[in-house]
Amino acid sequence: MTTQLKYGEKVMIQVRSPRFQLDKTKLQVTMDSPPFTTHGTSMNQRLVQLGIVDVNRNVFPGIHNIVATGPPSGNIAPPGYYMLFVNFNGVPSVAVWVQIK
Repeated sequence: MTTQLKYGEKVMIQVRSPRFQLDKTKLQVTMDSPPFTTHGTSMNQRLVQLGIVDVNRNVFPGIHNIVATGPPSGNIAPPGYYMLFVNFNGVPSVAVWVQIK
């Protein structure tokens, strides 16, 4: 997976899962902006849900490709670094750092 995203472009995310089938309705791809800790409340904290275009199941045994669309503009996700998660059935993956430009 690329670590740099552009607004509105499609991105392929490869995930490993022992499940033979991944149900698209139980998948979410999210980006979470890292908070700063100088105050008790982070005014810039945001969670952006990316649109899932396609799920290619079992590209290799236990490996699946998810095609998602990046945020449409800087109004939704300002430029910077985000933690990208794939959530399946309510369980998040380990985050991957991505930069949006």
